[in-house]
Amino acid sequence: GKRAQTDSQTSDTDDLSTSDRRSFSECCVCKKSISGMIVQALGKNWHPHHFTCFKCKEPISGSKFNLHDGNPYCENDFAQLYLKKCFGCGLPIRDVVIMAMGQSWHTEHFVCCACGTKLAHQAYYEREGNPFCTNCYEDKFCPRCTLCNKPIIDTAVMALGNCWHQECFKCNNCDEVISDTAFELYKDKAVCLDCAKILKKLKIETTPF
Repeated sequence: GKRAQTDSQTSDTDDLSTSDRRSFSECCVCKKSISGMIVQALGKNWHPHHFTCFKCKEPISGSKFNLHDGNPYCENDFAQLYLKKCFGCGLPIRDVVIMAMGQSWHTEHFVCCACGTKLAHQAYYEREGNPFCTNCYEDKFCPRCTLCNKPIIDTAVMALGNCWHQECFKCNNCDEVISDTAFELYKDKAVCLDCAKILKKLKIETTPF
């Protein structure tokens, strides 16, 4: 499995200002005077019905609009045309985009495939195209220590046909961690070389391993 970290992006919007003016201004589209409600956007003045979406040609209402190549778009058309689509649900992502596993995701849709924990802004593991939180990955795929039965995350000691944490592979006689690569067997249990020497002095047979 590959351990990775998510990244995030956001999309930009621009401000739309409307006001009820009694002084006259010229609409940048029809060049006629504007009395009453005026739309101010992109450094220009507009009649409300002339400030329209570049795609659907409908008037843009509200206090925000989207801009692409200098043209204004309503929220729905901009989302369909230019926003990234969530790999989880297929819909446009209107706020924060989570970039992970080579795809774009809604924050709520990039989750551990085993337990459903949200993985945005934290480390995760990828296995066979599926994201896993750290706990689920370690529980499902990491080997377990013969002594403590906990997942082995880092280096494992392979001995006697089993896996061990380095700190769990201990001498069966003195209970000290066996740090050497060599050890001996006593009653099919690992003993460190120092204990093996003591046992031999007591004329107790050990087997080099």
